Amino acid sequence: MPTNPPFYMRAGRRTVAGILVAVVFGAVLWWNFSIRSGNDARQDDAFVVAVSIPPLASIAEQIIQDDGEVVTLLPSGSSPHAYEPQPQDVINAQRANLFVVVGENFDDWVLPFVPEDAVRLDTASSSGIERITLPDGDVAVFSEPHSDESHEDEHAGEGVTHSHGLGFDPHVWLSATNGALIAERYGEVFADYDPEHADLYRERATELASQLRALAGELGEHAEIEQVAFISMHDGWRTFADAQDLFVAGAVEEIPGKVPSPQQLLVLTDAAESGAAQFIATEPQLSAQVATTLACDLGLPTVVLDPLGGEGIEGRETYQDLLRYNVEAVDEGLRKASQPEFNPCSQ
Repeated sequence: MPTNPPFYMRAGRRTVAGILVAVVFGAVLWWNFSIRSGNDARQDDAFVVAVSIPPLASIAEQIIQDDGEVVTLLPSGSSPHAYEPQPQDVINAQRANLFVVVGENFDDWVLPFVPEDAVRLDTASSSGIERITLPDGDVAVFSEPHSDESHEDEHAGEGVTHSHGLGFDPHVWLSATNGALIAERYGEVFADYDPEHADLYRERATELASQLRALAGELGEHAEIEQVAFISMHDGWRTFADAQDLFVAGAVEEIPGKVPSPQQLLVLTDAAESGAAQFIATEPQLSAQVATTLACDLGLPTVVLDPLGGEGIEGRETYQDLLRYNVEAVDEGLRKASQPEFNPCSQ
């Protein structure tokens, strides 16, 4: 016949249950406090813009300067394809008046902690950019599509929406000409949300756009890299290639983190043996193990192309520096490829 457990066991169970209740209750209190604190912060006079990735944050910072605050959600060195938001990201996000994202599934990882009443500015679809279509059969896949229907905010105008198109390269910022269009768009949207500094935002955006168009001309003068082909780490460099008159011969990973298929390896081998590909480009946010092994097998040098840069990354902290860095990296790849004594297996 079952007997009741000793008193000390019953007390222990009550203690454990009490602790569990306290932990759950504390978590709920913390969450509610975070949300309330964020909402309170959004109600003050500060204009806060949360931006998903560092290069777009750099553009926003150069327009807003000291007249507001830009919060970068993706830490420097992290990959948007694998990043898991932290509790502090939730708190930072709740403070924002406006969320600036790439859009088109690229950074849907920000959606779970964006307030329901917040407004998103989808950069890729809102700046008048002519987007680069991926080759037939290729799609840009970065995350599971969000289930919400598209919605817009009347203040931000065209492009402030949820959208989920695939089939083109969403890395639209990797062109200085596109960067100029993005700056102009941001200036107008920021002016709508912070009328007190509207003239300053528009003036700075116009000046930045002018600088970026000049930079596009400067980078386009690298005639030695025109018509050069390379193998990218993943299929995210077609906008950059189009801007610099380069050719992407293939990608090591169709989707970041996915091992290449035998069919992909055949395509990449053909590109290397035919002389079409001069080097393989790795990325600092992704593992280079497969790419460096492949480079050794194919006899190709590797260089590091960086799509994101960010604070604390030397030579790539600002948007302009990031663009210059990548063009110089292509130069480096060509120099390595032209050296007969270069050993790709010792990289």
